[in-house]
Amino acid sequence: MFSRANVLVHTTEAGVEVDAPDTGLSFVDDVDVTAMPSREGITHYRIDEARAMHRMGRSGEAAVTLRAAAQRATHYVHAYPMARELVGDMVRRGVPSQAVAPSGLVRRRERMS
Repeated sequence: MFSRANVLVHTTEAGVEVDAPDTGLSFVDDVDVTAMPSREGITHYRIDEARAMHRMGRSGEAAVTLRAAAQRATHYVHAYPMARELVGDMVRRGVPSQAVAPSGLVRRRERMS
């Protein structure tokens, strides 16, 4: 089902991919993502939101957002390649003030590798 919200949340992913994460996120400012009917769609958006935040230097917020997504749909987040790549990048770079936030994600990522 492609509603306005569903289409707009994909702009976040597009923004990350073209190295304009702030622009991608700006399209979603007035969208109630939680009203989307698909749990997968909401989780996919949260992963892309976390990727955008990380690219914008907001890694602590990215870790918190990714953990929240994992609480909603654990297997989806842990199996999704973009989320796994984000966790790996956060581990390599470190996550200031939230260093422990991605730890559960890292342990799960290591078990799945």
